[in-house]
Amino acid sequence: MKRAALFLGILFVTCLVTQAQEDIFKKHGITKEPLTLSKGKYKETFYNEEIMQVGTVLINTHTNKVVKFLEEDTTKYAYRAETTSRFLTVDPLAEEFYSWSPYVYVMNNPINAVDLRGDSVWFTIDNDIATMHVTGKVINRSSDNINMARAAKNLASGISKAFGGKFEVNGKTYTMKTDVQITAASSMDDVSASDHLFVLSDKIEPADIPGRAATNEMGGKVMSIWAGDFADDNWLSNTLSYNNTRSSVHEFGHALGLSHESASGWRNLMVQGAGGTNVTSSQRGSIIYNYQQGRLNKGSNSMIVGGARQPNPTYKYYNTNNKRFEVIHINSIGLNHKY
Repeated sequence: MKRAALFLGILFVTCLVTQAQEDIFKKHGITKEPLTLSKGKYKETFYNEEIMQVGTVLINTHTNKVVKFLEEDTTKYAYRAETTSRFLTVDPLAEEFYSWSPYVYVMNNPINAVDLRGDSVWFTIDNDIATMHVTGKVINRSSDNINMARAAKNLASGISKAFGGKFEVNGKTYTMKTDVQITAASSMDDVSASDHLFVLSDKIEPADIPGRAATNEMGGKVMSIWAGDFADDNWLSNTLSYNNTRSSVHEFGHALGLSHESASGWRNLMVQGAGGTNVTSSQRGSIIYNYQQGRLNKGSNSMIVGGARQPNPTYKYYNTNNKRFEVIHINSIGLNHKY
């Protein structure tokens, strides 16, 4: 009998100790606020209640089984931080223009002109003014010592002159203006993934498909251009020579989704091998349509070659013989990127 009483006494003391361990502050009259995984949003300290709610789930704490799933009010999603923050995210191209103004990347108009997709060609429309925004780089991968700052300036000027002008959509007349930002890149470290990239290249012979310039694909981002169209960086060339940007601007037309067949008249920019430098109203409208349909800013402007990031050296074209698209190296069209 004594042994039974001793056993019951030990069991009683053990229960008291266990109960005290569950809440050591309670015996001192202190009510503590527990730290929880939901930061207090849901009660996560159960004590002795049988049915407790965790989030949208009711749990029986005695059987450890789910009793019921509650419906959550999805209208509260609108107030969540992760939803609101999407509209406070900085444009991916903002870092390229921070030295001017925090909002210069959207022409100081972050409400209407923000580029949500991070494209390097995009459009803003204000009444009857459609502005084509272009950001890109020009890099020298040739054996020539090119004046790159001058090349970048002339490329930007050539694009602006070619594509600016009037066009009509559904009987309404618009004016296309341009905002072209092209700078020289000393290495691929200066080239963003979204940049359109002009690559000044060596010309090699023979070639399967002879050419002096090529865009890696219709609507693509890489234009390989023969460096012979650009002046060297010396006193004589800087003083007497000029840059022939016609082929470069023609290839940029392909980057905007314009084909050779879109040309009308021998003076049109998109006539292959000619000297025209202008586009038509219809072509300007087609460019905006191509953008709206997601046909621009396609593909990657770089590839890993020999363990290093280099300008994309591929060229996608339509083979009329077997009637299918093929991807070849630009060496096959007589151009070469020097590494």
